[in-house]
Amino acid sequence: MTQLDDAFLDQALATAREAADAAAAVIAHYWKRGVAVETKADDTPVTIADREAETEIKRVLKARYPGHGYFGEEHGIEHADSPYQWLIDPIDGTKSFVRGYPFFSTQIALRHEGEFVVGVSAAAHFCETAWARRGGGAYLNGEHIAVAMTDRIEAATLSW
Repeated sequence: MTQLDDAFLDQALATAREAADAAAAVIAHYWKRGVAVETKADDTPVTIADREAETEIKRVLKARYPGHGYFGEEHGIEHADSPYQWLIDPIDGTKSFVRGYPFFSTQIALRHEGEFVVGVSAAAHFCETAWARRGGGAYLNGEHIAVAMTDRIEAATLSW
């Protein structure tokens, strides 16, 4: 894997967070408005909010990284041969979103040569954003977070 410097990773993380904020504005516009729901080929729901939020995410990312690859849940793959791939799920939890249940979030990650190096998870409705970058730690709303040092599965808390 090519070595990525801290300045690049910091910039990529800042750009991903900006993209998540842009998606949050779109999502807030449609939240609780009763948007029409379509069913994709994989039997999952999609709305105009999903599509427009992904478009906004890509607009922000492409302004800084026009040659990178993009794999969006709603609009597919662009530049699949790039060593840099942005993975985008504009509304992870569309079923909840369309039911007016606030447990959904925006997911954005950057993978370089197959390794994840940046990630953002934004639950705008709850004013919560988690982010991490390779070598830079993980944060939730600016507070450092870490994996618990649990030594027994019985003492662990699991969520999915």
